[in-house]
Amino acid sequence: MFRLRQKTRRQLCRAGFLIGCLLPTLALVLWGTFRHTSLYAKRLELSLEQSLGLRVHVSEVVHKRPGLLCYQDLQLYDAESGTPVATCDTVTVRMSNTGGPTDVSVGGLLLEHGGLTACFALLDRILRTGHSANECRLQIRFEQVIFADTIDADSLTDASVSIRMSNFESEALLSMVPAGQGSADGSSADKILLKIVRTRKSPAPITSEWELHTNKHAIPCTWLSAISGDLPQLQGSYFRGSCKAQDAESGGPVVVLGTFSGINIGGLANTYLDRSLDSTVDVELTEPARFRGGRLDYMQARVVGGPGRISRSLRDALSTSLGCSSHYNPQDSDGMVPYAHLDLEFRIDSRGQFAVAGRCNRSGAMLVDGDNRALLAAPRTELQPQSVLNLVRGLADDNGPPIPATPSSILLLERLPLPVSSAVSPVSGAARTPGRSPAAARPSDSERR
Repeated sequence: MFRLRQKTRRQLCRAGFLIGCLLPTLALVLWGTFRHTSLYAKRLELSLEQSLGLRVHVSEVVHKRPGLLCYQDLQLYDAESGTPVATCDTVTVRMSNTGGPTDVSVGGLLLEHGGLTACFALLDRILRTGHSANECRLQIRFEQVIFADTIDADSLTDASVSIRMSNFESEALLSMVPAGQGSADGSSADKILLKIVRTRKSPAPITSEWELHTNKHAIPCTWLSAISGDLPQLQGSYFRGSCKAQDAESGGPVVVLGTFSGINIGGLANTYLDRSLDSTVDVELTEPARFRGGRLDYMQARVVGGPGRISRSLRDALSTSLGCSSHYNPQDSDGMVPYAHLDLEFRIDSRGQFAVAGRCNRSGAMLVDGDNRALLAAPRTELQPQSVLNLVRGLADDNGPPIPATPSSILLLERLPLPVSSAVSPVSGAARTPGRSPAAARPSDSERR
């Protein structure tokens, strides 16, 4: 061992102190100071924007300990229009070092108008992201979810989202309970459950399916239209039942079974009809209904409502187009006929066949007044099919050709199944294939499904 001079030993000690103590301490001080500046928060905002596809604003970011990150006053905006989507009081992220799921706790989530649709779109983008290495799991818990549009829904409690992602399959399970309706044991049977699965197993094509079960709860119908664009938008009404979609990626049908309550058919009349109808009804699906591509494919349901009012022109048009009858014609001054009760059953199938039967009394009345006199009676007491175009004729404006070319009739034909005729009239000058009729060239019912 060689001996060092005293001066050299001092220099080595100073260098060791500088490298081993002073510089790391200074680096930690600078890093800690930087993490409390707006620049660091802006850096995390950009990272979140790239991950979420939304514009993000964070008031403060706090590192409580390693692996524990807290966002204060997190605000989400639409990336293109800048419209507010959601606001969170606090978002706490707990990273796992043992391969477990990443836990995210959200306190005080406020969803703006249209924010629910944006959240489901965000969830869809997350599920479309594959992880080729290890399986990624994410657990999100919400202390409370509040809707800015209080007409659509009340607040939610006990809400959570469990996400599992891999290179071959992604799955999300949402569970929630409306405020004040929680169960004593907290079992999943008393919760609203939504499950979404995306499969990417080769060589099979990418498939996507989802199913919703409300159990004993009723959810706003706007939730259904936010989950799937194939389902109708029924503002202000509620649904209780189950929905399921298989092969949704390639336009498979959405199957619905349950009850729609509080449907404002007056509001629907303003959208789809040129005549007046004022009432609130409940629709109970007696068989599973199918929707495909935004169009109704099959439905059989019982409709009950009243009291309300129907315009005399609409009642007369339905009598003419559907073959209905009216045993009682009350006097009116404003063209609106009041009724006490509405009760009917109808069926629409994929071949464009429509059938309706009255259930108010034994005579097959669909509308009755306070004295149980029939204001509008179905042609038969049993469901006998006729063309759905007859329904369109009765609901749309009758000024024009047999199927009136009005905005209301176009909207109805876009939502209802088109009839399949038994024969096709030949077109002048059109060539026919020998030995094959035009009807044979049309795909069968099973092929179209």
